[in-house]
Amino acid sequence: MRLQDKVAVVTGGANGIGKATVRALAAEGAAVVIADFDRQRSAQLVEELGGAGKTVVYEFCDLTDSGSVKQMIEATIARFGRVDILANIAGGSGLSPFYKTPAGQAQKWTEDIPEAEWDNTIAINLTAPFYTLKHALPYMKKAGRGTIVNFSSVGADHGFADSSFAYAAYAAAKAGIIGFTHQLARELGPFGITANCVSPGAVTSERMQERWEKDPRWREESDRTLRDVVPLRRRASTDEVAACVVFLASADASYVSGITLDVNGGRYMR
Repeated sequence: MRLQDKVAVVTGGANGIGKATVRALAAEGAAVVIADFDRQRSAQLVEELGGAGKTVVYEFCDLTDSGSVKQMIEATIARFGRVDILANIAGGSGLSPFYKTPAGQAQKWTEDIPEAEWDNTIAINLTAPFYTLKHALPYMKKAGRGTIVNFSSVGADHGFADSSFAYAAYAAAKAGIIGFTHQLARELGPFGITANCVSPGAVTSERMQERWEKDPRWREESDRTLRDVVPLRRRASTDEVAACVVFLASADASYVSGITLDVNGGRYMR
């Protein structure tokens, strides 16, 4: 197993790509900490993987609160003594209750984004990874090793056709993650720490499935766009994205740092 005896923290590990990553890291032998505010789904995942003999624990965390993040990292250190892998996966756009209101559903263009929703989107996608790194890096530096995997999005490279669900803020935050990762790689290399970024395109996740069930017309439009712009003509599975995190966290990528690994079926090519 490629990650035997490693300790990994996965933010947003209760759902979607985060959940798939928790499973993939545990399957490769890592002890995994789920950092999430979703208590119910986190507990279900802990029970599932614990029953299979994996070491997976849950730490409640509000990733937009530096104090909560600090408590999560300190709890991880207290339990395991170190953090070897930090996967900053939590994120998204249109996640707040505002987008369930008539005004939120009507919001489309950049000038229509409420300032609070801009701030919320930046907070979960860009500020939250800063908080986890702020509190985890001293331990990684002391150990003289570590692997950071941040998450961007194909939207950072080509934007979106409109700004529904505060996509303008989302694209800005995810572009910021790429620059942040470059800086981290430059800054942390002398400490034996690598920093890389995964940038997915369309992914079939639980959240996407829920949106499709509520809005079949939106799914139809999404499927048509997929056929027009993605050479592979399909979405990624969450497992396919999680496999990229495992690679970047493993010794197979020990000399890889500062890259953005595009996982988009050919939709965007650098």
